[in-house]
Amino acid sequence: MDIAKYAGTKIKYFREQKEWTQTELANKVGIGKSAVANYEAGIRAPKQDILFALSKIFEVSVNEFFPETVVKNERDIDRIYDQLSSSRQRSVYDFATDQLNQQNSKIHDIDDYRQLNTIELLGSVSAGTGEYLGDGTPEPVTIEGPIPRFDFAVRVHGDSMQPTFDDGQIIFVNKVEKVDEVRNNQFVIAEINGEAFIKKLFVSYDCIKLISLNRNYEDIVIHDYDDYRIIGVVVI
Repeated sequence: MDIAKYAGTKIKYFREQKEWTQTELANKVGIGKSAVANYEAGIRAPKQDILFALSKIFEVSVNEFFPETVVKNERDIDRIYDQLSSSRQRSVYDFATDQLNQQNSKIHDIDDYRQLNTIELLGSVSAGTGEYLGDGTPEPVTIEGPIPRFDFAVRVHGDSMQPTFDDGQIIFVNKVEKVDEVRNNQFVIAEINGEAFIKKLFVSYDCIKLISLNRNYEDIVIHDYDDYRIIGVVVI
């Protein structure tokens, strides 16, 4: 079965259930209307970060966008995996592990979602106009439910990344050591002139922009004179 066409059919079905136009859905995800049209037509499949954003917006499991049986060539997977850097291999492993856990979850595992976990919160990142990440002193916080593998956790401050990230939401982040570990259109934690933001990264041949999903906020254009670096990639 063509995975792109299957995912496109599902996206169209869930969009129509919400009674949204393609433009309305595109604005909620932070992509162009043409991208939604291409997804629904099965011309191309959404990337991982887009699928997770769609699953949150539609309030469904990300597994809804995949056929029940997807046959893959194991030798091809092994060949591709062996060519990845160690950090990318870890990302593949973590994603596959998460998918397996979801697949094997049973209704009686609901107690796992009631358990309390204590984590250390590094600070806050702005979804608006920017703020200092923190003084390096972690703050212990207790959250309910299972947590993914992550390098550090921060709290979102502001509403410029709604509907995907809410004000006050705790997010989990993997550190970035090299620029080539970050892909275009990923949700990142970026530091600009000493202030930390959570934004969607957009890179083209002539500019770097940090995108706000809430269109009430302007995107941030990175200039040559800015002190800019990507601290980490959000675990979704």
